[in-house]
Amino acid sequence: MKLGTNDLKIMITECVQRILEYHGAIDDSFEKLAEIILKKLKTEKKFTLTPEEINVYYPYSVITKPLNVQCIHLDKAIAAYNPATNTLRVSPITQLYKDEYFISVIIHELTHFVNNTESDEAFLRHNYPNFGNDTNEETAKKIAYLFDFSEMAARVSQFKWALKARKKNGYRPVYKLSAFDNITRLSEMRSLIETINADVFPESEEEPLSLVELLLYRRGFHKTAMDGRDRELNISKNDFEKTKAAIVRKMAKAYRDYYSKIAKTFYDETN
Repeated sequence: MKLGTNDLKIMITECVQRILEYHGAIDDSFEKLAEIILKKLKTEKKFTLTPEEINVYYPYSVITKPLNVQCIHLDKAIAAYNPATNTLRVSPITQLYKDEYFISVIIHELTHFVNNTESDEAFLRHNYPNFGNDTNEETAKKIAYLFDFSEMAARVSQFKWALKARKKNGYRPVYKLSAFDNITRLSEMRSLIETINADVFPESEEEPLSLVELLLYRRGFHKTAMDGRDRELNISKNDFEKTKAAIVRKMAKAYRDYYSKIAKTFYDETN
């Protein structure tokens, strides 16, 4: 049996997923790495962590590339990781937050760093074409983002360190997961599943693409980018409901798996 590049990437991706599925969040040693980044950012706006510095706290494979860190204005985020350049960008606004909260945000981005490193860049996101339906396009982007494996893993990690931060600051325990919805995004994920379930097939060709169609196009575009094979993605009205049901099942399973990690983390850190 001969394995192609796409087959290898799938296998590597599965290995990374199993690492984080077992642990629920990245290893505790990354907290020290986040603290080093925080300390450096208080005096430097741009620096590089060498592989030797990272490997002291990196518990998985051996790091061979440096991690770039920049303090730079970001439009819609506190921090962001760019896998193409292996750069962690942090907004100056972080100076307004407590150190513990800042660390939880950095832990989120370091989870993406782990995914990108361990998967040999298999988690790189693609720039999808725009199909001219602003409302459904934005919803499709939200689904792709919130249900992305790497993003869910990053939110689990951030959630864990946000709970740790509450302990360090001496806050009273919180007994409702909804109090952390700005991190977990659980309610938004449930809402998106309901939105897909309510989607309807366009009655005419003049109508914009349905949400289900857009998700199929994005999936096909992603596969073409991976293996180079062109795909014709036309869905009939008869197949629409079956396709929608399959998408809902997949999203619901992803939500249940994600929720179980969040719930386990919540229990472990509050008991």
